[in-house]
Amino acid sequence: MSLDFVAPVSPDWIRLSGWSVLHNIARTLTKLVNNLVALIPLVIGLLQLDSMLMIGFVVLGLVSMIVLHAVLTFLFFSYRITDDSVLVREGVVFKKQLDLAFIRIQNVTFEHPFYFRPLGLVTVKIDGAGSSGEEVYLSALEAEAAQAIRREILARKAAFADQLTADADEYSIAPMASDDQGELLITRSLPDLVLAGLTNNRAWIILGGFAAVFGQFNDVVFALFTSWGFDVREIVEHQTTGGLILLFLSSLILSVIIVAALSVLGAIFSYYDFTLHGTSKSFTVRRGLFTKHEIHMQKSRIQNIYFRQDWLDRVLGRVNLIFEQISHGASRTGRLRQGATDKKLLVPTITEPQALQLSRTVLPLVDFEALQFTTSSKRYFFKKAAIWSFVYLAVGTSLASTFFDQGWWVLVLLPPVWCLHLVKLFVQWKRKGIAIDGDLAVIRLGFIGIDYIVIPAHKLQIVWYTQSLLMKRHDLASIGLKVASRAAQMPFINGQVARQVINYCLYQTESTDRSWM
Repeated sequence: MSLDFVAPVSPDWIRLSGWSVLHNIARTLTKLVNNLVALIPLVIGLLQLDSMLMIGFVVLGLVSMIVLHAVLTFLFFSYRITDDSVLVREGVVFKKQLDLAFIRIQNVTFEHPFYFRPLGLVTVKIDGAGSSGEEVYLSALEAEAAQAIRREILARKAAFADQLTADADEYSIAPMASDDQGELLITRSLPDLVLAGLTNNRAWIILGGFAAVFGQFNDVVFALFTSWGFDVREIVEHQTTGGLILLFLSSLILSVIIVAALSVLGAIFSYYDFTLHGTSKSFTVRRGLFTKHEIHMQKSRIQNIYFRQDWLDRVLGRVNLIFEQISHGASRTGRLRQGATDKKLLVPTITEPQALQLSRTVLPLVDFEALQFTTSSKRYFFKKAAIWSFVYLAVGTSLASTFFDQGWWVLVLLPPVWCLHLVKLFVQWKRKGIAIDGDLAVIRLGFIGIDYIVIPAHKLQIVWYTQSLLMKRHDLASIGLKVASRAAQMPFINGQVARQVINYCLYQTESTDRSWM
């Protein structure tokens, strides 16, 4: 196929290659892995079957269902590119037709899965700026055809914009990035990825889910250890109090090592061979060990910049820099939601000067130390401390009246845990702050590490101002700022400052002609 190939605007619907069945199987397996905790009872149920033949039949049935679903998905999938949109038909039982207009296309990215690489095939992912259903995967395409489809979308999007307005500067949708990836801005080495895995520990979710269903299959686990020559119940029953504490600490250390190893492996798989290129209008990221991802992000579509710093990042002077686009699930908190992370570009574990330098290619940031932050009132800390103290008191009273003889050690541990929790609440309260610098609202939060959320005021979609009767008595208020990627809030600040921030942000939003897209 020629490099000058251009995807035609065809009246006919186009079918994907039969190799796309592999992509469909991989997507199904990925969904199963992402819901691994929910599948644990099913796995344990299989292990409790006495007949290996029955287990084999069940596994074969599940594999057959996955393959059949992948084949049917391929057979009922077709697409076409029209003058102004990408049309997709899909669905085996419930038919669906998606009309993704060029004006709503946010990203056109490439994926190079390991199972396609020997065949020279790629997957094109087209992201819409609307609901979470506006995602199109065109899998098993030849590389030249994939590039041609992307160029076709870019060209027709630009032509569509020219037809709507003669003045491109006033058009509300900026043109998408060209194929020029720009200059190399940053790379990540293997030691950097090890640090990224250690400082972005997300494997606790897996262990937490495992613990939640442990009671359903603890007999199986104990029987497995017994078959290896370790009678866990016998060991625990004959331990002294000091031995139990030592055993608990050893198990905790082993769990931390396992979690750290899983996180490091995950970081290497996801960010191996990471490169970030940039032009005046866009970023291009390439990363991945098995599946190579090529992600293009327009700078004009970045809704906020998130500087995230965990405890090890704090010690090493590193930060995770996240450029966030339109997300389908922005939360009303400062932290990232797990389901809202598919529209972001993360640069892992870079130095703070590097993070500021990269951010300044998008927004005119100053050093955070130079900003004057307005902090939360101490009444916010007292409120949180009172609520949690009541919770600890209720739990302690319940344990004392129910399990005093057997659970006395829990009562001994409860006061120091309560004190540590109060220290955490105090530090988090001291961290909270908001500052205004020109068109930018900067919110500070965190515990050991310090996080910053930078929001351009002209991209705000919703602001809110809340004040209870008790807060009004002391002239305190809580405010929230929401863009298309996330929401952040600042509780219990001076009421006059809160009103000034809200009015200034609304003025910036209403007085500018700049696009939030």
